[in-house]
Amino acid sequence: MKCRSQRTDAPTRAIPDAIRQQVLARDGAACTFVGADGKRCGSTWRLEFDHVIPVALGGETSVENLRVLCRAHNQFEAERVLGSEYQRAAT
Repeated sequence: MKCRSQRTDAPTRAIPDAIRQQVLARDGAACTFVGADGKRCGSTWRLEFDHVIPVALGGETSVENLRVLCRAHNQFEAERVLGSEYQRAAT
């Protein structure tokens, strides 16, 4: 008898390739962070996918809830939204 893992409806950080491609195309394969001065970062270095509403807060892995950020801005947003204590506990 084979064991089967049970499917859960819990949010996941895993991003299917089809969604990755759609988000990259929509965001122009560049960081979408916009600073207080209204300027977009636009970096194409060390890009990461960011859940606008974090998975930890119930956010979905969907095209609508994902954006492309450079590593620095992804870390900045994580601290802004979740706080530095959460970030330290997650690492």
